Amino acid sequence: MHHNRIEHQAIGIDVGGSSLKCGLVTGSGEIVHALTLSLQEAKTEAAVVQLIENGIAECTGATQLPVAGIGIGFPGIIEDGVIIGGAVNLPGFDHFPLAAILSDSIKIPVWIDNDANMMALGNALMAGPVIAMM
Repeated sequence: MHHNRIEHQAIGIDVGGSSLKCGLVTGSGEIVHALTLSLQEAKTEAAVVQLIENGIAECTGATQLPVAGIGIGFPGIIEDGVIIGGAVNLPGFDHFPLAAILSDSIKIPVWIDNDANMMALGNALMAGPVIAMM
């Protein structure tokens, strides 16, 4: 039986101290497209946001399928999509509503959390309940 189900993909972004890693993934976790952008020249919040938007644009340009959402791991203290602070290696980002800013500009839902939390969540989702409970 044929189903008219539309496949979706998602974008995962890891904002680190020296680089930004972006990946376009399928619902089963297969990486379809990946890139790394240097943060060395990003000296302002706006420059970092622009690099994130560039990574998103490259990933969305690499697929014909809809992108269901974007998850971003960011260093520091994150609360409800707002970077409260603590990202000592990145300029600014003090009470910065990154999720809302990106969602408004790219019209795709964006979730952001601390990078270690996002890594743990990704590992739990992809490994299944046995690993998640360890």
